Amino acid sequence: MTSKKENGFYAWIENQQCVERLFNEVVRLQDKPERWNLIRELYKRIDVSHYNPYPFDTIDWTMILTPIEDRAWDEIRYLCLPFWPQYPIGRYFADFADPIKKIVVECDGRSFHDNKHELDARRDLWMTSDGWRVYRISGQDCARIVTEPWQQIIDRELHSSSPEAMKLVSDWIHNTAGGLFYSIAKAYYGHGSPEKYRDMVSSCLGSRRSLGLKVVK
Repeated sequence: MTSKKENGFYAWIENQQCVERLFNEVVRLQDKPERWNLIRELYKRIDVSHYNPYPFDTIDWTMILTPIEDRAWDEIRYLCLPFWPQYPIGRYFADFADPIKKIVVECDGRSFHDNKHELDARRDLWMTSDGWRVYRISGQDCARIVTEPWQQIIDRELHSSSPEAMKLVSDWIHNTAGGLFYSIAKAYYGHGSPEKYRDMVSSCLGSRRSLGLKVVK
């Protein structure tokens, strides 16, 4: 006779196998609309009510991410932020979301600029009305690869509070995916940050925050 502990373990194994099967099917249907229903089913099998395990400890999400999303995913993993990719919210899907703190990050590729601005704004309005904080970053900023300013400051032997050093930090925070996720980490997840960067972090989050738009019926 198996114990409750053993039964729980076997149930966990069975669920993990189901998650893997669902995910493999999502990968197979990469460009087909049917995959979205499978992603919903996938998340029904994943416990997102706490931060253990972290999203990058479950399956290889890079197999279903666009190049722009993959670049943002690198930053998320680097900072160990608990964001789930392609997370279902109502009838929408967020590029990355933390369902506990209700934070969304959207990576805007070319399609965002091809007559989709109003549709995305309506979506942001719906999410915001439901209590989510939505941040958007352009594909250009996601793709921009810039060395973190801390190493540049050391290499150039700059004083950390000098105007040149502060400009390096400000440019990185405001113009890269790394800067946005750094700011999110500081503001919402308690990652330490020098007081002198507080205004930069606040400015970055303010400029990236999307409140949607009011739709006139």
